[in-house]
Amino acid sequence: MMDKKIPNDSFVKLYIGLMFFLLGAHLLDKGGRILSPIANRFSYGDILFVLYLIGSYILNLNRTSKWLVVYSKRQEMFYIFLFAFSLCTGISWCVTSLLQKGYILDFFGISTRIAYYGLMSLFATKWIKKYGLNILILPFCLGIVSMFYFNFLRSALPIFTIPTEIAEKNFSGVLLPVCAIYLAISILDMPRLSNLLLFCFTFLSTLLVYSLGGIVLLILSLPAVWIMLRYYFAKPIIKYDKKVFSLFILLLIVIGLFLSPMSDTVTHRIVAKFHNIPGISKEETESAHLRWGHFISSIYITLKNPLFGVGEANWQEENDKNIDLVGKWYIQNENPHNAIAQIPSMFGIPAFIFFAICFYLVFKALYELKLLKGLKWKIFVFSVFMVFFGSANLMDSIFTTFYFYFFASIVFGIEARQLTKNREERNSYDK
Repeated sequence: MMDKKIPNDSFVKLYIGLMFFLLGAHLLDKGGRILSPIANRFSYGDILFVLYLIGSYILNLNRTSKWLVVYSKRQEMFYIFLFAFSLCTGISWCVTSLLQKGYILDFFGISTRIAYYGLMSLFATKWIKKYGLNILILPFCLGIVSMFYFNFLRSALPIFTIPTEIAEKNFSGVLLPVCAIYLAISILDMPRLSNLLLFCFTFLSTLLVYSLGGIVLLILSLPAVWIMLRYYFAKPIIKYDKKVFSLFILLLIVIGLFLSPMSDTVTHRIVAKFHNIPGISKEETESAHLRWGHFISSIYITLKNPLFGVGEANWQEENDKNIDLVGKWYIQNENPHNAIAQIPSMFGIPAFIFFAICFYLVFKALYELKLLKGLKWKIFVFSVFMVFFGSANLMDSIFTTFYFYFFASIVFGIEARQLTKNREERNSYDK
């Protein structure tokens, strides 16, 4: 039987790049109105991924090579615990639906989504190992930045000034610093001018979000950013003219920020956001206070329902029962907007433990990559850890969307390349 023709790498890389551009852009597509043709849940990027799965399966029917590969024991453990986490959320849905109430979409909205993102992450790791980081990081970050500025300009044009509110403002405040971290890691792995320019644009775009959470994540990422910039400009393989051009662009951006007509407005609004910090704010209804109220309520809900939580459909009702406990910080809401509080209160302590193990395994793998030597790498990893830990405290999106699982793919993809390189060097030495 004649072998099926395998598509050439150029087409595959273009296909993967388009897929991740759409997946990134979809994260800031409010309500899925532009990029989600199926029930506002399944995006064009998801459709491309499913088509890739089908095509890969057909092409590999008569081939003996493995279709999916896990490259290390740590990566294998990560996916075991990730799928265990997905299973726990499904069991929680079944139990809480029987004992209290539940909606069928809650099962497909969380449990199935986590398993789906895990599968997507497996493939992303494989692509990174084969094609390098840029095949995924550049299009994914470009998709996020493009949709952010689409939302920004759509809000700015009617008033012809800097908007105070944009679509997906809080999520933009999380994703832009996270994208900057992706790009910083890619620069440490393989310094490129294109990545540095996109990094600068992405990092500084966070200042336009006017989200306290975004500014906090920006500050937490500063040690990693400083270490990455020093590495880039000290790297001998970067040509002198590229270093000069990079420095010129950086100075141009900084000067533009301070001298542009909108600089005073941006500065004023950022300073105003810091008044939301508990202990500084004179108001008792600022978002940071209310988040603390949600956290207290979630802890109490968890203690009363430690094994399975209360499920998504029942959290708001259980939160309402804690009005007296929370007091002036109480606010009615359908979820706590905090993954660390949401996972145990909705799905139980076992689910939280499984996700915490996944989180630990990724950062353990990142730490052992050692893209830099000594204390610099430890500070870099700690700064990255704080950005992701901070994002988990700001929203539930760290486990309900793809960006953390994509980060895992980046780490395990680099790890897989290092393991392959070490294996080849050992084989060469043995010969």
